[in-house]
Amino acid sequence: MAIQDSSTAKQNLKRHPWARELVDGWLADVSYTLSKKRDFIESMMPALTPWPEYGQSCPECVGRLSAMGESNLYEWDVRSPDRLTCKYCETVYPNEDYPESGSITARRMGQTFTFYLTDEEKSHPEDRTGRYAFRWVRWPVHTSWSGILRAKKGRWCIDQLAPLSRLYALTGDIACAERAAWIMDAMATRYPDWLFHSYDGTYADCPPAEVPPSLGRYPLGGRFPKDGIVNAFEGRHMMENHAVLFNGFWGAGRFGCSGSDAGIVLQAALSYDLVREATYEDGTKTITSEMDCRIRDDLLLAACEDCEHWNEINNKAGHARSLSAVVGRLFDRPQSVRRAIEGFKAILDKGFHFDGFGTESPSYSDMFLNLVRDIPELVYGYTDPPGYQPHEGNRLEDYDPYLNTPLYRSALEGQIRLLDPNRRYPVIGDTHAGSGLQTIHAEVLTAKYDIGYAGLLEQTLEMPLADAGDEYALWHRDPNLKSHATSPLPVRTEWYPGWHVGVLRGGNCPGHTAFYLNGYGFSSHRHRDTLGIIFLAFNKELASDRGYIWDDPRGAWTRHTLSHNVVTVDGKSQNLESCQATLELFGRGPGIEVIQASADAYKQCDLYRRTCALIRLSGGRFYAVDLFRVTGGRTHHFGFHCNGEMNTPGSGDRNRWTSAENLPEDWSRWVKGSVEAAGLSDDRVTWTCDGVHMDLMLLNPSDRIIIGDAPGWRSCDGNEINAPSVQHLLAEKQVIEGARSDFASVIVPYADGCCPITHAELAHHDLNSGAMVVKVFVEGGTDYIISSPDYAERQYGEIKITGKMGFISTDRHGLLISAYLLDGLRLEYNGLRLRSPRARTSIGVESVNGTTYTLAKELPSEILTKTAYLLAGDTGYDIEKIEGNRVEVKAYPAIECESVTLIHEAAWERQH
Repeated sequence: MAIQDSSTAKQNLKRHPWARELVDGWLADVSYTLSKKRDFIESMMPALTPWPEYGQSCPECVGRLSAMGESNLYEWDVRSPDRLTCKYCETVYPNEDYPESGSITARRMGQTFTFYLTDEEKSHPEDRTGRYAFRWVRWPVHTSWSGILRAKKGRWCIDQLAPLSRLYALTGDIACAERAAWIMDAMATRYPDWLFHSYDGTYADCPPAEVPPSLGRYPLGGRFPKDGIVNAFEGRHMMENHAVLFNGFWGAGRFGCSGSDAGIVLQAALSYDLVREATYEDGTKTITSEMDCRIRDDLLLAACEDCEHWNEINNKAGHARSLSAVVGRLFDRPQSVRRAIEGFKAILDKGFHFDGFGTESPSYSDMFLNLVRDIPELVYGYTDPPGYQPHEGNRLEDYDPYLNTPLYRSALEGQIRLLDPNRRYPVIGDTHAGSGLQTIHAEVLTAKYDIGYAGLLEQTLEMPLADAGDEYALWHRDPNLKSHATSPLPVRTEWYPGWHVGVLRGGNCPGHTAFYLNGYGFSSHRHRDTLGIIFLAFNKELASDRGYIWDDPRGAWTRHTLSHNVVTVDGKSQNLESCQATLELFGRGPGIEVIQASADAYKQCDLYRRTCALIRLSGGRFYAVDLFRVTGGRTHHFGFHCNGEMNTPGSGDRNRWTSAENLPEDWSRWVKGSVEAAGLSDDRVTWTCDGVHMDLMLLNPSDRIIIGDAPGWRSCDGNEINAPSVQHLLAEKQVIEGARSDFASVIVPYADGCCPITHAELAHHDLNSGAMVVKVFVEGGTDYIISSPDYAERQYGEIKITGKMGFISTDRHGLLISAYLLDGLRLEYNGLRLRSPRARTSIGVESVNGTTYTLAKELPSEILTKTAYLLAGDTGYDIEKIEGNRVEVKAYPAIECESVTLIHEAAWERQH
């Protein structure tokens, strides 16, 4: 019996049109293959090792239409298999105007690879440093059209395996099984001779089976004789007494070169599982015994042996562990199955915080999940062979990875919880701008955890379940599944306690607004933007980040702190490894949501704190108050940019703006046309993006305002190479070493052309303590936002407060609409007196179990109804309920800590 059960797919195929359309699509995809004989397949599977497809360049249009160092640059069609076409300028390659005049030879293994040399390289043949070559990221690379053609042809064959084998499993069409067998046999014949190579064009000149043990023993590229590593660039990957294969398994393989060959061989293994018993009418098998030996020994087992030397856990390790799972089950290798199970848990622990949110970025979380998805499916229901007894642990009987790996469920949910109003991912860290919701996460939740997710699945599909489905749904969705209730997406105002990102949504129902405060810590795919903000409104991404441009050979502007909506100190980027934020305040009151966090982002700074409030106006509109306090360093730059075009403040006064000088180094490198002017206390800057406006109102003066045209591209591909600039603003303050700066601003999005805020001012600013009162004149009234660093009693006109955060909203007559006190003892205004017995309560923890803290003693009843939030360590939680001395937090596991702090609140709202 096949590991992959096709019974569910067959039922879906009978019942649902979407399933039939999916299978019809597979038939169309393989129609050309079905028209060909075996010799065509043999000719398409390359004997010579392919060339990496990463970081290629089109010499005809590079820098003009295409970017240098793109992947997926060339279009290819199996019906014209010996030509590549640039997708931008349509130049056809190979091309006599651009000959492949360069070459390297793996002499021991007898393979030579040719590639194109730039005109500059040909003019300087003595210089083999790569100075004159095309580049990808920071590395010199070469383009080889002959090598890419080998890769395209082989990849096409391999990509035919899945639809061919699945069509056989569902329809019994022996021609599909036959072609799948031909392809697997061709792979098995070639696999022993494909050389390990890395994605910068480096080849290992030794028998391929000798490479993985070294990569496993010395994971940072292995250790090889210097003549055993071949590269076009002198000295590249040469150490003092040995050579390395670039960065090891991470970027090396025999056929492909991103996370070993596990992905392509996994396709072959899954196809083998489905067609291995296929027979012709005369009773002979499509996979002869000779073919079976080759496929088993020279491909599947050989590749599995390769991959099982790869012990590192990272975002590319998923397919290698999946291969162990399927090979382990096919050939009774229980240790391989255990390797898959252990890898599944380790990859999740590496890739996700305890709350299910990614350690790298939303895009990379998708990558982790997509690459591990096969593992639990392949080990589900596994039982060890009879008589097998592991060296450690117990036998596995009918193993359920979904039950035994709760973090997987949290990770799937997390990809939905973080969505912005457009169902896209907030562009935090190395996230691809515009990427977003993948329905597969809801499919897995529904199929493997609880049919109660069916309503959520229907929401992600945006249509009835009976009308839509994908390949996963075909094989795993219950054919009878129905959604009995529409479940809204599980998005709400919250702080993600493991990820350290907060989002204010103006309520717990999906709307058009989301304000993200990023406080996440170090990972390889984060940016230096702790306490940076993103603001969406009216379903438009306005205040934004550029996103994932790491692969850009121009360098990554987006990684510099100056490119983000955050304060930069001394013109330098933040510390990279020690800047995770500590949550200090979180609360929701009538008409207001508040978040405050601080970070150790700069070694020279004693204080680096941001306080943000999202405030509701009538008609479902919002504005934000942003308070940033910094102590330390000499120069502070408050940075802000928005999608769209900016109207320069005071543009009517031409004498105000002059060419900017003495700019931070990173700014000067990237930002063009910078102008400066003295910063005023009422500067208002407006950006307009697709008919939606955003005003930034700077409430306190700065030494100067700098405005320039920053890079507007959002990927390193050619379609973004000529993207229009975005106008970036810096408010600069020069301070005495160690002195403080306070930046206060109001950020207002609006869609009707008329800003709902007529004026805003910093009504009070204590330069010593940093206490601030922002007064905002809104349509029909006035709002007051009070932020203090301590619990000193203060009075501002008619407002008296003892506490860290207060909010007063009045109508045009000065009558109170609502009031809110967070982390304070009292707030008074015009006869109203809000009281809280305590501002906060710190209390010891006896034990932690799941989502529950058992406290050292019971909480006084008079504060229970006024408890807004729970802080634990450097993070925090919403409170689900409090009973006696037990506090259950909402949604996420409680972290271990010796004590917790309860933040208290008081609120009043006028009843209409």
